[in-house]
Amino acid sequence: MTSQGEDGKIQIRNSQHKGRIIKIFAVIAIIVLIGFTAKNHFNSDAAAKKANTPPQAPAVILYTVTAKDLSPSRSFVGKVEAIQSVSLKPQVSGEIKKVNFKEGSSV
Repeated sequence: MTSQGEDGKIQIRNSQHKGRIIKIFAVIAIIVLIGFTAKNHFNSDAAAKKANTPPQAPAVILYTVTAKDLSPSRSFVGKVEAIQSVSLKPQVSGEIKKVNFKEGSSV
């Protein structure tokens, strides 16, 4: 017979019930153990079969290489500005009447 104690736990009074419950738990534990053993056995057989088969070669893409002359050229749009500027002053006193070069040309 079973009864619930003050602490909320189930208490078994009859020793025959205790024996039956222990046997039931033992049978469940054996069944679970057999299940895990069988699962590991079948998984190891599948892994052994998989290990015996050679791996498949990966897919490879082939290209034919041809020789060509290549002239690399690049064009850019931009603005160039000098880092420093120069001011031209005469070393003699007087007034500059004419400049004999164009701005930006080589002097």
